[in-house]
Formats: sequence, C-alpha cells, structure tokens
Amino acid sequence: MKRWLCVLALLMAGTSGSAADAENSESQVVLVVVGTPGTPDYAEAFAKAAEAWAEAADEAEAAYTIIGLETDDASTAEDRAVVQEWLAQASHDGTRPLWFVYIGHGSNDGRETKLNLRGTDVTATELRDWLAPFTRPLVAVLGNSASGPFLPQISGPNRVVITATTSGDEINYARFGTYFSHAVADPAADIDQDGQTSLLEAFVTTAQRVELFYTEAGRMASEHPLLDDNGDKRGTPPDWFNGIRLTKQPEGGGRADGTEAHRISLVENEWERSLTSEQRKLRDELEGELEALRVRKSEMLPDDYLWELEVILRRLSPVYVPEVEQSEETIDELLAFVELALQDS
Repeated sequence: MKRWLCVLALLMAGTSGSAADAENSESQVVLVVVGTPGTPDYAEAFAKAAEAWAEAADEAEAAYTIIGLETDDASTAEDRAVVQEWLAQASHDGTRPLWFVYIGHGSNDGRETKLNLRGTDVTATELRDWLAPFTRPLVAVLGNSASGPFLPQISGPNRVVITATTSGDEINYARFGTYFSHAVADPAADIDQDGQTSLLEAFVTTAQRVELFYTEAGRMASEHPLLDDNGDKRGTPPDWFNGIRLTKQPEGGGRADGTEAHRISLVENEWERSLTSEQRKLRDELEGELEALRVRKSEMLPDDYLWELEVILRRLSPVYVPEVEQSEETIDELLAFVELALQDS
C-alpha cells in the first residue's frame, strides 16, 4: 500500500518533494538484551545478532543500548536489575517507538515463562509490569524459545509484539531471533519495494528463512512465530500472509494483525524520516481507514466505496505532497489508479 500511495502522490502533484519542512526532533530507541549463552557457539551467534542490531540502529540514527555482553569486570549488577532500571528511567511517552529486543534462550517450567539472563531470570509477568508505564509506541521482539506466553502479557494498544514460538512448550533453541536481527534492515526483505523494511516484512521474511532452514536440514520445525499489533493478545502466524497481504481473517470478526507492523520500520526511507509527528499520526490514521475500507469493499455498493475512498484520499494526499493544488482531473486519475492498485494488491 505504501508503494502505491507514494506513486499516487506523484500522480496528483506532478512533482516530487519533501512532506515536511522540519525533521522530527524525536528518535527511535533500541534496547537489546542478550541472555546467557550457555555454550561458545550460542555466545558467538548472540554476539553477531547484537552486532546486526547495532548496525541497523546506527543506520537508523536511533539511540542504542545493549545489556548482557559486558564483561564481569565491567558490570557487577545482575542483568535483570540493569534491565529493570533502564526501563524505569526511559521516556515512557512520545511518538517514536521504543524497541525492546531479546536475544537468547527462554524457558518454561509449566508455571512461568522466562528470559534466561546472566544471574536471575525475568518472567513474562515481570516484563509485563516493567513495560506497563509505556504509552509511546512499543515494539517487542522476543526471538527466544518458549517466547509465546510473552505475547498475551505484553500485547496492547500501540504495540507490536513478535515471538519466535506460539507456546511455552516449544523449548528447543529458536533461530528466529538471530535470523530476525539480520532481516530487520535487509533491503532484500523489503517486499513492497518502498525503500524500507517494515516490521511485517521482516517478520514474514524471517519466518520463511527459518522454515527453509528446517526443510533443508530435514528436521521438524520446533518454532512457530507469531505477530500481534492489534492488542487482542492472540497473534497471527506468518502463513496467514501472502507477501504483506493477509489471506485469512480472525474467526469471530475483529481487526487482523499486520497493518500497524507494516507502518513501522527501524531504518526508514528518506520520505518517512521527513515526516513530523503530526503528519505521521494523520498518515497512520488515514491509512488505517483505507485498510478498513478495503476489507469492507465486497459488502459495499461500488459508488459508495469510491465515494469513501475519495474522501480519505483527499485528506491523505497533502501528507504525501503538501501544498499541491488538486484539480478534479487529477482526483479522477487518482481514483482510477488506486482502484486498480487495490485490485492487484
């Protein structure tokens, strides 16, 4: 959808240009927590994954903190206490995402699911409570084994939660987290070719790469990832998506996952970086209305659908190309173009 909207903005304007005069003063914040590796092989894999996140955060010009790779001489406090303190001191509000990323092992004793840190572990209940004060957009990437039970604990409005497993019973080492660290800023994972890799695109791409690993190894997959971005605490598996388009809908109605995750990218394209917080908020709201309209299309009369589509696009187009005079002729061209794009998407 973003690729189509960028093109339609040029169609309306007949020219390209910045969507905002001033850059957003806020920045994304990335916290990467590395668990205890247990063996040298895992230590190497975790370190490489953390390095990939550091490189992506640097490219994104995001604030970056890593906990769990310090030597014993450099840190005497338990990682659990360091993580808790860091989250308590971080800014809890704002318009730009806070990324909480865990690289490591997880465990489940039948009562609690935990992140296995150096020293005392962190339970899903504890992490839920530590993240509760945050009202800013929150991205939680838990690529560890037994991570599934974290999803209903952390899920909520304005949040994207990604787990490597569906349940706490999947306790074998999960490769999803290390694969995801390399996909989050990988141009090859940019499915819609809009110049940035969204969370949804990284999720789908990582799931495909993990599945390929198990297929080529001749092994039964022991991890089944989920993505939740609508706050319903259920999550959606990757095989519900064809590219970035949902092919299934939740039973009993409700809003499907994926829309919010596709709006968030760690390494953003030039146009995305140029948006102010107000423009980004309006864009997200109106693109959400577009997606909801697309879902209702089959239940609507054609004229009613096109009317609602025009209303949304008239409000959305100044975000993509501001201060452009929009004639009736360009509006008609725009509607015809978007109608074709929605049919093909």
